[in-house]
Amino acid sequence: MPRPHAWAGFSLGLGVFQPFDGIVDHKLLRQHQIRYGVDVTPYDWAWNVAALILLLIGAALAVRAARHARAGSAS
Repeated sequence: MPRPHAWAGFSLGLGVFQPFDGIVDHKLLRQHQIRYGVDVTPYDWAWNVAALILLLIGAALAVRAARHARAGSAS
């Protein structure tokens, strides 16, 4: 697998894992909490914003890798 596609997949995978972990593990299953006895809203926001950033980076890398692959196969 070419390196640009691998980084795109890695970033997208992390971006999908973040909300799954935050919503399913932390909220629904209550497997473990980030902090106890405090308002976790800022932590939830940070976790989900980080997920969004990772998804955007992964999507941008995937588009860039696809364009690069098409340009390389055309020549």
